[in-house]
Amino acid sequence: MTSVTDPQDAHTPSPRHRLARALRRAGYEVLPFPSAHDKVLAHVPREVPLTITTTEAKGLEPTLDLAVRLRAAGYRVSPHLAARLVRDKEHLVDIVDRLRDGGVDGVFVIGGDAAEPVGDFPDALGLLEALGDIGHPFTTVGVGGYPEGHGAIPDAALAQALADKAPHATHVVTQLCFDAAATTRWARSTALPVHVGVPGGYRADRLLSRLAPDFEGPVAGIHVFTFNDLDATETWRQNLLARLT
Repeated sequence: MTSVTDPQDAHTPSPRHRLARALRRAGYEVLPFPSAHDKVLAHVPREVPLTITTTEAKGLEPTLDLAVRLRAAGYRVSPHLAARLVRDKEHLVDIVDRLRDGGVDGVFVIGGDAAEPVGDFPDALGLLEALGDIGHPFTTVGVGGYPEGHGAIPDAALAQALADKAPHATHVVTQLCFDAAATTRWARSTALPVHVGVPGGYRADRLLSRLAPDFEGPVAGIHVFTFNDLDATETWRQNLLARLT
């Protein structure tokens, strides 16, 4: 791991300590495969918050089912709600009621990868506004961000979309970006707390070392895309924590 030196001011947390604290609070993203429940229970401590993805091919059901089951097992979970897979406000109310009844207190709202929406919500903003209209119970509402831009969307449109979503959200999670300077520049221009996305099953030590001075500043936390390689991801996190503390 790249060396991170402590500052002279003893009252200011060093980059090393900031990174260690961020790693202790890091969240894991999980894919809703049939084996995911057992893998999480086998390898992920209960204090690690989880998000659960969704895809057009699988639909929302596997995501919602896994979220409720993992919440019952003692995890704090935030399922992805893909706007393009929600039919209408009645469908949304049913989803929210199901999650509330299951004790789920967070969601992550995306537009989704479906070519066409199945109903009334073509984008994440519309779903966020509808959640507000129905008086949702969620204490955390995440949205996505793109530090290096998006190949199909102009930068100005991306910035406006995030600004429009910000009043409805509690934090933003970045897509994978291996340029620490680009991530920090983007985070400084973003109103929401930024959780930087890093890959699981991969030694992201160098990237995190470069970001370490910005934790508890423009960068608020770490979001690990585990790709369900949970054993390797948790082993990496614990090993890095041991070297930092």
